[in-house]
Amino acid sequence: MTFGNSLRITNIVLLKFAWAACVIGGTFYGGVVLAGMFLTCFLQQRWRKEYPFFVLLGLVGTALDALWVYTGVLDYGADTLALGPLPLPPLWITFLWVGLGLSIFEVLSFFLSRPILAAILFAASAPFSYLAGAQFDAVVINSNVALLAISGAWLIVFYTLFRIANRVNKSEQQPSEPAGEDAGADSLANASEMTRSA
Repeated sequence: MTFGNSLRITNIVLLKFAWAACVIGGTFYGGVVLAGMFLTCFLQQRWRKEYPFFVLLGLVGTALDALWVYTGVLDYGADTLALGPLPLPPLWITFLWVGLGLSIFEVLSFFLSRPILAAILFAASAPFSYLAGAQFDAVVINSNVALLAISGAWLIVFYTLFRIANRVNKSEQQPSEPAGEDAGADSLANASEMTRSA
């Protein structure tokens, strides 16, 4: 097994453990798993490509969960943070969103060219994710009907996310013509023009 394959497997394992570490273990254990995901991202040299996505997804995901807390849909109890009068979700919620952002071009790369499928699957899994968290007393769901709104939000977020990520991935895979070839072609065209003029 090569070093690259080992890192890929490590990232898959860390993503699978991320949910349990954050929901059951809280911020500390979630932070440990997230640190491991950052390390594999750095060693695989995916850092520059992925940092806009995990930063954006961390901010958007935290904002969405803050909205659900503010409207009373979700209640994280003593883990709830605050920014002035605005209630915020626990830090481990942000860790979960960032962890997903760190996996877009690796574990979740299958969905890059399938944004609709990704959006449907993530939207369908959203209620179950929160319901499972409620089973571990990590969150209280005050309105099961409102889980449909969360699914709708996830549908939009992940469809947009994978559409943008796919464009970025395609743009990096397109080979650029060497400058020397362009210069050579221009010189040949100019020589042909001069010959015809003569």
